[in-house]
Amino acid sequence: MLYCFTAPAIIYILCQISDYSPRMRLWVILLNVFMLAAGGLGTVPWISWPHKVFWYVMSCVPFPSILCHMWRMVSSAVDETVEPASKRSVKFIRIFS
Repeated sequence: MLYCFTAPAIIYILCQISDYSPRMRLWVILLNVFMLAAGGLGTVPWISWPHKVFWYVMSCVPFPSILCHMWRMVSSAVDETVEPASKRSVKFIRIFS
């Protein structure tokens, strides 16, 4: 449940500091929405186990892509940052996001 609130906020903040186009931003947000919705469907108690497994697997599929996009967003911000202190701060964000 916590991921439903933190991931969109993190992705929104990373979109603000990245050089991603609006289309790429929308793609990352849609991947995240799909992952959260599929994970939510996998936890519904009244659906059958095969459906739960299906939705759980479907929620795991976009996760590596989302992580890759998050890394690229912060890496582009690191490349654009000139000031050493700011660059160090953005690198810290890259490691812990």
